[in-house]
Amino acid sequence: MGDTLRLLEPGFMKKEGHTPSTSYQVNDKDASYKDSLDPLSASSKRTIQSFHVCVAIVFLLNVGTSMIIPAQWPRMLLLDATPSYLGLSIALFSFGQMMGSNLFCYIFAEQSKYFRVSLIISFVLIFLGDLGYFLGDRLWIVFVARAVSGFGFGNQEAIQDYVEKCARVERRADDVGKLSLFATISLVIGPLLTACLSAIPDDTEYGGIYMNVATLPGLISALFALSCVFILVRYDLNEPREEEDPDTQIMMFDTAPDAPKLVPGTSILAVLVVVYFVVFMNSSIFETVVVPYTMSCYDWPVLYNCFFFASMGVVSAAAFFALQHAGQYLTDLSITIPSLYILTLGYLLVFPFTWEGDECFVDSGAFFTGNYGHNQHVLLWRFLIGTVVIAFTYPSSFTGLVGMYAKVLFWMDPEVVSKRIFILKSAGYLSRILGPLWTSLTLEYQGSITVFMIIGVLTLMCAISMSALRAKLDRLLQSFFQRNLSYSYSGLVE
Repeated sequence: MGDTLRLLEPGFMKKEGHTPSTSYQVNDKDASYKDSLDPLSASSKRTIQSFHVCVAIVFLLNVGTSMIIPAQWPRMLLLDATPSYLGLSIALFSFGQMMGSNLFCYIFAEQSKYFRVSLIISFVLIFLGDLGYFLGDRLWIVFVARAVSGFGFGNQEAIQDYVEKCARVERRADDVGKLSLFATISLVIGPLLTACLSAIPDDTEYGGIYMNVATLPGLISALFALSCVFILVRYDLNEPREEEDPDTQIMMFDTAPDAPKLVPGTSILAVLVVVYFVVFMNSSIFETVVVPYTMSCYDWPVLYNCFFFASMGVVSAAAFFALQHAGQYLTDLSITIPSLYILTLGYLLVFPFTWEGDECFVDSGAFFTGNYGHNQHVLLWRFLIGTVVIAFTYPSSFTGLVGMYAKVLFWMDPEVVSKRIFILKSAGYLSRILGPLWTSLTLEYQGSITVFMIIGVLTLMCAISMSALRAKLDRLLQSFFQRNLSYSYSGLVE
């Protein structure tokens, strides 16, 4: 998973020397190079400390954010909102994250000496945004607060870039993997902390401010962000490695210079981007639909939804671990296409096989209306099995697709690669913005049956499109694997 994330970095192939038949020599006499290999050196200690700081702030950041997810809809209900307002709140957070990510990544790439300051500012913004979310007594205040928090939350990608650049090359994938592991664990812990708050009575007030499970996650998340500010003020971050220095470059050489250098056509790349857009939308649909749906159909309190999101986090983590092992034996294409078909099956399970008022051999067809939108009842066992299937196959289809996209671009010009990856990332952000909007509007005016039908059909079309392109994608991926690149660092071949 760490390698896949690293491949997605804009300019990766140019910056890392990932062009065919390129080699650099390593100067073993360089003092800084020797320090990087000595685990007891001062430079190495500073690097390890910086990595621990990054793990701590990413963990706290994600715990706070995941605390808010199961409580967003109850927070909207305090302001007499409808599902469309919930979707707008989530979309504004994603829009802010997109803008913040571009800014913080630019600062790290072009002005790395100000990176630590930019991180402190980002966590101050998260603190202010989450505090506004906690105190807001008007919908527009909550909307502005979520956009500000999202802008600060955009620092995650820049932190990952920093960890990648600071780590020694042979440890880079391992360090990014550890960072992702703690981020995944935090997505389980956050909802469980919110579950503890559900014991507080809903009508608890202090100074005219609600102090219950709907509002307190915002306050606690703000305190976590403030803790990250204190950590960054207390501990300095080590300077990232200058990888363009030829004395510290990796030596890379191509043992198969005659390997076929195949470049994907525009139509193939367009299909992959569209599939990525649809697959990435799954996470926003979960975040937007699940809580209003379960509260109306099954009368679930916030406590049950917290346990639900925590369990889905465990399922997603299990999927990532399974994917790491399966990736040793299966190609990205062999993982992605079956995952898309199984993902469609998940939506088929949560789809109510009945139409307004019609009898059905399984479901009652009863509708629940009000602020929860129009939700058609599905038997609980089907809903649970379907969501587990979706939570397990979404990470595998997403990660396989990302890895495949990076590999088929391998032989292209580095500048073109950067543009193509920028398009892919933009599609992901656009999906996170548009997904909650159309989902919440559809839920409010058409019903959950339409939401599940649309996303299920789109996922099935993506699976069919990928199957139709399988032969061409196989040729492109074979071109990547036949390059037989070897990596040499200080005379050792990995």
